Amino acid sequence: MSQISLCMIAKDEEKNIARALLSVRSLVDELIVVDTGSSDNTKEIAKSFGAKVYDFEWCDDFSAARNFSLSKAKHPWILVLDADETISPRDHQRVRELVRKGSYCGFELIQRNYLNDDMINGAVPCSGKYDEEKDHKAFIQIPVIRLFRNDPRIRFQGAVHELVFHSFEKYGLPWKLTDIPIHHFGYAVSGNSPSKLNFYYNLGKAKLKEQETDFKTYYELGVNCALRGDMDGALKFLDESVRLNPRFHQSQMMLGTIYMNKGDLNSAITHLNKAIELNPSDYGALNNLGTIYRQLGQREKAHSYIRAGLRVNPSNPTLLHNMGLVKKDLFDFEGAERAFKSAIAHSNDPEKGLLELAEIYCITNREHEAREILEPMAKRTQVASNLLTLLEKPPKTISLCMIVKDEEANLRELLPGVKALFDEIIIADTGSQDNTIQVARELGARVFEFKWCDDFAAARNFSISKAGCDYIFWLDADDRLERQDINRFLALKWKLRAEKDPLALLITVSSTFERGRSESVFQQLRLFPNVKGIRFEGRIHEQVFPSLHRLGIPIRSVDINILHTGYDEPAKSAEKIQRNLKLVEKDLDNPFSCISGANLLVSLGH
Repeated sequence: MSQISLCMIAKDEEKNIARALLSVRSLVDELIVVDTGSSDNTKEIAKSFGAKVYDFEWCDDFSAARNFSLSKAKHPWILVLDADETISPRDHQRVRELVRKGSYCGFELIQRNYLNDDMINGAVPCSGKYDEEKDHKAFIQIPVIRLFRNDPRIRFQGAVHELVFHSFEKYGLPWKLTDIPIHHFGYAVSGNSPSKLNFYYNLGKAKLKEQETDFKTYYELGVNCALRGDMDGALKFLDESVRLNPRFHQSQMMLGTIYMNKGDLNSAITHLNKAIELNPSDYGALNNLGTIYRQLGQREKAHSYIRAGLRVNPSNPTLLHNMGLVKKDLFDFEGAERAFKSAIAHSNDPEKGLLELAEIYCITNREHEAREILEPMAKRTQVASNLLTLLEKPPKTISLCMIVKDEEANLRELLPGVKALFDEIIIADTGSQDNTIQVARELGARVFEFKWCDDFAAARNFSISKAGCDYIFWLDADDRLERQDINRFLALKWKLRAEKDPLALLITVSSTFERGRSESVFQQLRLFPNVKGIRFEGRIHEQVFPSLHRLGIPIRSVDINILHTGYDEPAKSAEKIQRNLKLVEKDLDNPFSCISGANLLVSLGH
C-alpha cells in the first residue's frame, strides 16, 4: 500500500491543530508540522500526536514554508492540510483507493469553506451529510490539489494563496478532480477580520512585484478589496485581471457583482453574461442577472435567469428566495409560496423567507397563518410588527355591482372565479328572459329587478344604491379577470387596508373585436368608495368621474387588467353598436356620450 505523509504549516493554532491531526491520524503514515513562530502550545500539542515538528522562520511567503514542509516528507504521497482543516474518517478509504492508482500524479479535493451566512453568493447550504457541517449554515467549494506524489518537481508557488497547480501545468503532470471534501473551518470561526484582510492584501501586493502579469493575483486583491469595503480598489484590480485574462470566469463574475452593487447595471450585465458564457453552471452569476433584471422591472427575464440558476443548484436558498420574490412580482402567489417555503426549508436563517411568506398569507386572506409567523417575530423585527399592526385594522369591504340581461352563460363563466374577491355581489337585472336571475342567485348574488329605460347610468346607480360595503367595483357579465389579475386584486385589497382616506382607481380594460383581430385598450374608473354623492352620468358609456371630481376624491391607476369580450362575435358587436348609437342620440348634451358616438361611427367606417 502506498504510504502518505501529512504536511502542515502552523502558527498559534493550539485551538485547532488537535482536531486536524486527530482527523487524519489513522489515514496517514507520517505527521509533519512546520511551525512558523508559535507563542502558544501548538508545537507541544503536535508532538503529543507523534508529529515531527520543525521550526521555520517566517518570511512573508507561504510557498516557502509549504515547500520546506514538503522537503521533510519521506513517503510516496503527500497530503497537505491546514490546522483549521480536517478530512472526515468516512472518506479515509476513498483517499487510500486514490493513492493506489498509478496513472495520476495528483488529485483535486474539494475545500469546503464553512460559513455562518448562507446568503453569500455561491454558498451551498449545509444539508447534514457530514458531521463536520454541524453549527455551520453553508459552505463555498473550491477544488485544490492537496493530494499528490512526493515529486521534487511539485512545489507551491505564490507568496499568498499558494498552489501546486503551476507545477502540474509546467511539467504536464496528470491530475484528477475528486468529490472528497476538505472541511475548512477558519472562515466560520474567525471570519475575514480587518487585520487578516490587511495581512493578505500586503502579501498580495508583494506578490505582484514578482509577478506583474499574474491575472489571478489581481483577482485575489480585487476580492480582498471588496471584502474590506473598498469597491473602487476592487474594480481597479478586477478590471486588470480581466484585461490580462478575459477568459478567467471568476474575475468576470466578481467584476459583474461589484458593478451590480455600485448600481452600474449595464456594466454588471456585460460581465455577468461573460461569466456565464465561460461557465454556464455559475448559478451565482445567473442569480445576480435575475436580481438585476428584477430591479429593472423586467420580471419575465429575471424569472428565466433565476430558473436557470435553480436548474444548476435546485436547493440554493438564495436562488429559491429570489424566485419567490419574482413570482410575487408576477402576482403568482401560489408559486411564490412554494418558492419561499423551499427557501426556508434549505436555509439556516429563514427569517427573510418567513416574512415574505407571512405577507403572502396576509394578501391571500390567511390571517391565522400569518399571525403564527409574525407574532413570535414582532418584538425583534420591525417588518413583522408593521404587518401585525396592519392586520389589526379592519379590511376594506368591496361590493361587486353588475347590471345584466340574458347573461346566464356569461355569469356561469365569470362569477365562480371572482366571487371570493368580494364581500357581496349585487346584480340589477334589466329584463332577462332566460335563467339569468336563477343562476345569479345560485352563485351567491343578491338580485334586484330594474325596468330598462334606455339609460345605463340609471341602471348602474340603481345597482350601487343596493351596495353596503366600503367600496364598489363594477363588472359587466362579459368581462373576465385572468388568474394573475385576480391575484393583483387580492394585493390591492391588502393595500387598501392601509389607506386612511377614500380613493378611486382606474383599471385597464382590453376590449377585443372580431375574435381578437383588433383590440382597444383604455383605462376606466371601476373601483370607487361607497359614499353619498357618487353617481354615474350618461346614458351610454356612463361615467362616475364628474361626481368624483366634485367630491375631491383622489384617483389613482392600478395594474389590473379586465378583458372585455362583448365585441368578439361580429353579429353581437354590430347589434351593440346600433343599440349604443340610438342611446347616444338621446344624450347629445353629454360630452362623454358624444365622444362615444364618434368612436362608434369610426368603428363602422364613417
